[in-house]
Amino acid sequence: MTHEHSNPEISVFVQRLSSAGYKLTLARMTVLQALCELPGHCTSAVILEKVHELDASIGRASVFRVLDLLCSLAIIRPTYVSASTPEFVLMPENGHHAHIICPECHKVTELDTCPLDFHLTQVAEEYGIALSGHILELFGYCPTCIPGRL
Repeated sequence: MTHEHSNPEISVFVQRLSSAGYKLTLARMTVLQALCELPGHCTSAVILEKVHELDASIGRASVFRVLDLLCSLAIIRPTYVSASTPEFVLMPENGHHAHIICPECHKVTELDTCPLDFHLTQVAEEYGIALSGHILELFGYCPTCIPGRL
């Protein structure tokens, strides 16, 4: 089923930031709020626009520093729907995210569950790894684009 990211509760991400020892600055809180209010996959340009709607005093450089920090803490991850620019997605508390991208129209179909979770757990056990999360990106033509491929 295709759907937008349900607006997650910001407190989960605030807690993850705080637990990692980072102060809850205005810029960090505003970027988190913007990410929680936006649909699941957003470019930095969309995030910047939303941050400026929320608080015009937060500069571009601050937003990019916060995005880098959130990536380093695995709160968000970049995905590459099209080759031009990454889109960022908030990682759920369990750290698992899966979607399918149409290579023709770039439509993103979010998967409610990851079909590989069981197998990834087995692989992690085999290698003695404690998985903290993953992003699964599958590529396939959506129902709208399939007819042109036949």
